[in-house]
Amino acid sequence: MLSKLKILFGIAIIFCISRSSTFGEQRYSLTLQNGIQVDSYTYEFDVYINSNDGEFELTSYQTSLTFNGTSINNGQISFHYIEGTSQLNNIPLLGIGVNKNTDHLVLTFASFPGSDIITEREKKVGRFAVKNTVSFQGRNLNISWNFEGRLTTIITGADYLDITNAEYFYSYISNTTDNQDIEQTLNFSLEQNYPNPFNPYTKIKFSIPQNSYIELRIYNSLGEEVANLFNEYCYSGTYEIEFGNNSLPSGLYVYCLLSGKKLIDSRKMLLLK
Repeated sequence: MLSKLKILFGIAIIFCISRSSTFGEQRYSLTLQNGIQVDSYTYEFDVYINSNDGEFELTSYQTSLTFNGTSINNGQISFHYIEGTSQLNNIPLLGIGVNKNTDHLVLTFASFPGSDIITEREKKVGRFAVKNTVSFQGRNLNISWNFEGRLTTIITGADYLDITNAEYFYSYISNTTDNQDIEQTLNFSLEQNYPNPFNPYTKIKFSIPQNSYIELRIYNSLGEEVANLFNEYCYSGTYEIEFGNNSLPSGLYVYCLLSGKKLIDSRKMLLLK
């Protein structure tokens, strides 16, 4: 096991990090979501984490987020965690602020070493606020994950194994003036199944613009899930999946495309026997 010194946003903490062949095998999703501009000077968003493969132990995290520097309009910004919003035992208490990372500013927060069991059910890491001394004037902050430079995003699992994988980090936030969860679904596409109506088989085609963890779920008219048709990590491109189930009764069904556990689009289809 390789002992390695990590500088956690200015605070030195020793992690014993294994770089064995298991690196990066844990599947999870870390998402930025529920972004809202609460007033002309304040922008808030949530950070969530969940497992995509059973459960795992989260022992620490440090986060670095880039943003659109022109959106601050030459003002002075601050960044803080909103107390009481985290669902973790190990809440974000370290390194919270705006810091210089090489040649640009980043938003940072981190945790002490600790332990949280992460399951497939989302847990909120916390809600955070960006405040400006001048108006944002509706400009989009374009907040996204950063994995470069001196201040980078790192999460560790059991035994402080570095399980960071940039492909498992997602951003579904943009500036908005209401409380809706705005998802940036540009270039995602879910097509109408064909044939429709169908009996007993039909095909569903979808396209994704970037490497993502994708699910395709089928629900009946009561909202009950009857099939998880597709559930795996995908490269960007177009996919076509065949669906058929002789045990299902005639009726209206809904198929939903999800990326990182977040709904992208849904469509209806009719099974006629």
